[in-house]
Amino acid sequence: MNVQLIIQLPVRNLDESVKFYKSLGLKQNILLSDQQIASFDFNAEHGGLVLVEQSYFETFTRQPVADRAAMKSHINVLSVSQRSEVENIMERALHAGAREYSEPLDHGWVYFRSFIDPEDYLWRVMYIDKEQV
Repeated sequence: MNVQLIIQLPVRNLDESVKFYKSLGLKQNILLSDQQIASFDFNAEHGGLVLVEQSYFETFTRQPVADRAAMKSHINVLSVSQRSEVENIMERALHAGAREYSEPLDHGWVYFRSFIDPEDYLWRVMYIDKEQV
């Protein structure tokens, strides 16, 4: 089975969210973006991220969007191929307005850091040393 994961996240401020994710190095797919939706491709095999203006997102779900600042329902994880990429993405995220969520975690075979983006989503940037697993 060939499956791609595409994450759709409701956002309060689409323009600011686009700036934030571009600052992390994500590439926007202009062909799949408009005034209410901004699409980003991770790469051809691994899917992407779709930011959806919050009131438009609610037309998909027919339910109000949860208060992300008050509760967390999931963690978005970016898995990278080198440990240095964890630091690189974290530096970019913090410089672009994210807040560090917790202390780095290092178990030797896995290393990650976490941040809250400007829309209050929790992200983890993770490196797994596959030779140690």
